[in-house]
Order: sequence, then structure tokens, then C-alpha cells
Amino acid sequence: MAELPQREITLIIIIGTTLILFLVGSIALFIAVYQRRILMEQERQKKLEREFQERMVQAQLQSQENERKRIAADLHDSVGSLLSGAKLSALFL
Repeated sequence: MAELPQREITLIIIIGTTLILFLVGSIALFIAVYQRRILMEQERQKKLEREFQERMVQAQLQSQENERKRIAADLHDSVGSLLSGAKLSALFL
């Protein structure tokens, strides 16, 4: 086998080095994009969880308010009927 001239060896080394640097750069870019996508997905999940918890708190507050209104209406109605009954009893005595 004939030896390659120095110029060809240098050219092969430069091309090989360039390809390796391109490959390493591509891998680094892929990792950076992938990490960014993971962080964005985590932020989206946290936002969804916060919104869900806020909706749950609002639903709980609304439920408590509805229960308070129901109890108030029951008390109002029962007190009203008791007073009416007492008035009628007082009239007939």
C-alpha cells in the first residue's frame, strides 16, 4: 500500500474533526431542546394542577354556601311555622 501524502492526511483529519464536532453539536442541541420541552411540560402540569385545586376550592366554597342557605331556609321556615302555630294556639285559648 502506498502511503497517503501529508496533504490528504491533513484533509481527512480536518473532515473527520468537522464531522465529529457537528455530531457533538447536534447531540447538544437535541439535549437542550429536549430539556426545554420537559421543563415546559412540567410547568404546564403544575399550572393544570393549580387550576384544578382552585376549582376544587371554589366548588367546596359554593357547596358550603349552598348548605348555609339551605339551613337558613329550614330555620326560617321552621321558626315561621312554630310562630304561626303558637299564634293560632294563643287565639283559641
